[in-house]
Amino acid sequence: MRIKSGKGSISIFVLIALLFYIGFLMLLYAGNLNKMQTISERAEAIKAIYSKNFNNIDDVYNRRLSRNDNMQPVINWPSQIITNVTDIRDSYEEFGATGGRVEYVVSNNKFSSIKEVVNNTIEKGSYGTITVTATAYGNNGLITKDEKNIEIIRGMKVTNEAELKTAFATTGDLYVYINKDIECTETISTDNINHKLDLNNHSITNNITNYLKNEYVSLITIGENSKLTIMDKSKEQKGYININLIEEAISDGKDRENSIFVLRNNGILTIESGRIFANISQKMLHKNDGTNVQNHCSAIDNYGTVNLNGGIIETNVEVRACTYLVVKIATANGRGIVNAGTVNLNSGNIIVKTDASMLKAKGTSIWGKTYAYSYGIVNVNGEVNRSENVTFELVATAHKESTYAHDSEQAEITETAKKSDTSKVNK
Repeated sequence: MRIKSGKGSISIFVLIALLFYIGFLMLLYAGNLNKMQTISERAEAIKAIYSKNFNNIDDVYNRRLSRNDNMQPVINWPSQIITNVTDIRDSYEEFGATGGRVEYVVSNNKFSSIKEVVNNTIEKGSYGTITVTATAYGNNGLITKDEKNIEIIRGMKVTNEAELKTAFATTGDLYVYINKDIECTETISTDNINHKLDLNNHSITNNITNYLKNEYVSLITIGENSKLTIMDKSKEQKGYININLIEEAISDGKDRENSIFVLRNNGILTIESGRIFANISQKMLHKNDGTNVQNHCSAIDNYGTVNLNGGIIETNVEVRACTYLVVKIATANGRGIVNAGTVNLNSGNIIVKTDASMLKAKGTSIWGKTYAYSYGIVNVNGEVNRSENVTFELVATAHKESTYAHDSEQAEITETAKKSDTSKVNK
């Protein structure tokens, strides 16, 4: 009985404590609710004071800034834009803290940005120089008006051989912007173009692998009605166009004779910067078979007009034949330019290096003959207009030890009679 009485007392105590705690929480809530209501009323009062005569807070902000915004709008627009190449900004205007807007007018047509101007040019195909009038309206009330001629050039970014072929198959004016190193497998031909080729610190190469074909091989052929300007507008200016033949093989008795060049020009070729590089390195190793190696290599084969205004023209030929039972021949014939047209030498560098050597096959005492020729220009009844601003670096090495080696020869410009195949003009 005492136990039950004790439990009842405890229950009553807990209940009273709980009711007291609930009452305390209700009083606390009511107090906070009154505070929130007071704060809200004060906020509304402040808002009413500061928003008087204004539609929104932005008006307050802008009117406050306009008192200190005395900046005259500035228009920093480009003088040249290459479509698909030049990164066009959203805005070429600078305003003060209050901002502003701009209006462009071209032939009575209004545009809100340079992007719209360029897109309109592309749509109409009206490339060239256009006159643009720009008016920048600052929200501070200040206005700047300017008129400028902007050259808009049709351009194309190129990243592979297929795109390069497409670019050179596109007639008319085009700015070809190389955006990645490109390896070609075929000769690329042009006709009726007026292109600018910007190497952009990248390479265009053709690596020849069919060594026994003994062909007359080029990388780019420029048609009679074509104009091509080659340049490298990058900061590094290390872009190049290269045709390359490299072979090191066991002598097999099959002769090697190749005529390769980078550019075959029938039109007007202008070189502003970059490097045009032709290279042959063909070496025969020991075996009881003899192999002649006679290679002719040129950077440019010209039947039209070449304007050298800068850059590097370079040719490198390294050959080694192998002799067995009968005398074999190693000929390294390097030319910067073979000319049957007109060459205008205004500025730039022409580098030609040749090296000819002979290997004796096992079991024989017979040695062969080596010939090396390095010519800056081989002129084939053409015209060469020379400037002192063009430098030549020529090295010809025919190895004489145990061979019938011809003395090494080099000449900046050599004259020769016209033949049907200028690529094989020799001494």
